[in-house]
Amino acid sequence: MSESQTEENEPEGSELERFAGLCEHLSRSYVSIITITEDIPKKMVSLIRDAENISVKDKYEATLELGRVLQLIYILNGLYTNDIAGDFFDRPKNIKRFMEIMSHLLEIYWSYRDGKISDYNKVEEAIFKVIADLESFLTNVIRTTLNDDNEDDDGSS
Repeated sequence: MSESQTEENEPEGSELERFAGLCEHLSRSYVSIITITEDIPKKMVSLIRDAENISVKDKYEATLELGRVLQLIYILNGLYTNDIAGDFFDRPKNIKRFMEIMSHLLEIYWSYRDGKISDYNKVEEAIFKVIADLESFLTNVIRTTLNDDNEDDDGSS
């Protein structure tokens, strides 16, 4: 195997190590994460709408489901910007959990956009998982806010 082929087959982990500082910064700020991810559901709708290999019915359903994702993001953003959730969005464990959810959405978007995933069913499954995770996260925000819980919430409840 040539040296260039070896480099191409090298695990992405070593490549990502160069961005450790950026990841650390993002994992400390809800605003940073939401700023770079909140438009992804709209981009996914456009991408799916323009796809020729997806039925009209599936395009319609994807639009509805991505609308749910966007609505959940808007609700979370409203809780944050109106300071309704206290310091929930300042707690590192909560920020990292939100970052993981949004990272999954970004991963599926880029994989589908770049043709790494061509099976729309996998995209649909990932969208459902993101919805479930966002709903669970929102439930934890509400539960913590109502209980006025000041300890880190790791989302395991």
